Amino acid sequence: MILLNAHQVEYNLPGRSLLNNVNLTLEKGEKVGLIGRNGSGKSTLLRILSGDIKPDQGEITLRSQTTLRYLEQLPDLSGLQGQTLREVVVQGSAQLWKLRQRYESVCEKLERQSSNSDLEAELNQLTDQLTLHDAWDLETRAETLLTTLGFPDPMVPLEKMSGGEMKRIAMARTLLVPPDILLLDEPTNHLDIATIAWMEDFLARANFCVLMVTHDRYFLERVCRKILEVADQTVSTFTGNYSQYLELKAEREALKARQQERFDNVMRQETAWLRQGPKARSTKQKARLQRIRKMLDEGSGILSEPGQTEDQAWDLGTRRLGKKVLQLKIERHRILKPLEFRLEPGERVGLVGSNGSGKTTFLELLAQVATPEDGVVEVGETVSTGYFDQHTDRLSHLPPDTRVLDALKDVAHTVPLGNGKELTAARLCEMFLFTGPQQSTPLEKLSGGERKRLELLRILISRPNLLLADEPTNDLDIDTLSRLEFFLDSFPGCLCVASHDRFLLQRLCDRILVFRDGVVEECSPSVLDQVDADFFQLKKADIEPKSAPKPMAQPETNAAAPQKKKLSYKEESLLKELEANIPLWEQEIQQLDREIAEKGSSYQAVKELYESKQLLEKRLEEGMETWAELEELKESLQS
Repeated sequence: MILLNAHQVEYNLPGRSLLNNVNLTLEKGEKVGLIGRNGSGKSTLLRILSGDIKPDQGEITLRSQTTLRYLEQLPDLSGLQGQTLREVVVQGSAQLWKLRQRYESVCEKLERQSSNSDLEAELNQLTDQLTLHDAWDLETRAETLLTTLGFPDPMVPLEKMSGGEMKRIAMARTLLVPPDILLLDEPTNHLDIATIAWMEDFLARANFCVLMVTHDRYFLERVCRKILEVADQTVSTFTGNYSQYLELKAEREALKARQQERFDNVMRQETAWLRQGPKARSTKQKARLQRIRKMLDEGSGILSEPGQTEDQAWDLGTRRLGKKVLQLKIERHRILKPLEFRLEPGERVGLVGSNGSGKTTFLELLAQVATPEDGVVEVGETVSTGYFDQHTDRLSHLPPDTRVLDALKDVAHTVPLGNGKELTAARLCEMFLFTGPQQSTPLEKLSGGERKRLELLRILISRPNLLLADEPTNDLDIDTLSRLEFFLDSFPGCLCVASHDRFLLQRLCDRILVFRDGVVEECSPSVLDQVDADFFQLKKADIEPKSAPKPMAQPETNAAAPQKKKLSYKEESLLKELEANIPLWEQEIQQLDREIAEKGSSYQAVKELYESKQLLEKRLEEGMETWAELEELKESLQS
């Protein structure tokens, strides 16, 4: 059942178009991930769908009696100061809260008036409504939800909460009585791994529709069954979870590359013909010239994105690191229990634990910005430390009108590579997605994610050989995360990172330190697959290794059969047919989206169109898979 249609939505900012011709639908029970680079328009799209802002063109159609709630990235609870956490959460369901208040008021009046038919009738009506919406135990459910999210005392005043705690309270306020459609903007930011794991399980089992902006790839993999990507002012739809999205996107990019290659071949032939000085006065020659101009116009739309094929083997040089790196010994500390920690050359360590468990304190001790009450930190003479502290704004000392590139040159103009060459500050900016024009952007106009990205760059260009990072992935989009991971994966120094991003930790780290109630335990990165809501509160049982999957049986082959050197005629014909049909199927799906949006008031018409769309999407997905298999076979035969 379609709950929401967005039809040909456009939204413009001063001087540029942000969203153009956006079409999408949300269905009952769907779990949808919304991804894209910072500044691409994800949050704006959520605000448009929620009705918070109006699009410049297009329309949003919400099915009759459908409820929708929007939890923004930085929820504002300032108007609720003075209330307890339980009151804040319960009153988030305003309509049901008013029903409860009215019910209690009517009960009080009936106690004073032994008989009043009007009040009795109203009481019966209120009773039915409260029963229908299961609103009799709001306070109990609110307390349970608060406890789950890390607030065991529901009577604590709201003003005592920190910024990160406010996000969790707003989440509880939103989830107490879930709507039909829930819009979430970066729900996992500033939450610890256990809370994220609980939310994954809660949303995966929920029967309401969820559309969320998130960069948490575990979340996208485990919860979402459809991915919407915002890029180039529009929205593309991918059916499946995050890994399936990556496969489909790779297949589409490969198809575009093939189309571009064919276009380039034809253009080379046509250009050679033009250079021969043809007699362009004849009707036939004029028609050919017109065809070339048309190809040039259409070809610009299928060019691959810049930087997709460039060599990204970043071998940034670091200062020489000796055999002794770092050793920490704590006898007594207000947060951490006694411990000994030693970091060896080249080691990569991940820190996980609930908020307030001591991860940041541990990093501060390693970075020597704090000292243990009773203990010692020994750092090797050759160690050059780069410390990324999530609470410090390293750009605040620079004038607000400082350009991005100048802020990086403030640290260094170049950085040496491992091969003896140098990388300029401008090139390093490009590698972390600050393109040419963006390098001239003043600091005061950067978003939170862009500032975080620039702060990381300023640390990296200083060439540390020990990198300490406290939640470096907060506010970064997936593209930036991929670049950061690629760099850190080839980083030759030592790494110690606290993060809730399990994808990053499993890719980069050799060992994991788990922080529980001041106690630090060491485990393998595979333990992150077993995280649940109680992971940091209860003693974890030994983790049994997963049994390896049985190898697929290989078909018997005839040793005397000749080896294929190229695709068969049937396979080659099918490949060409798919390359011609896939773009047509995509266009048909877009046309069906437009028709669905136009006929949103007719349930039967929308139902039929949507069924046609589902069949076409299945055909497209199967066609893309077959095309990819044939392409892979063709390349293997040619090699």
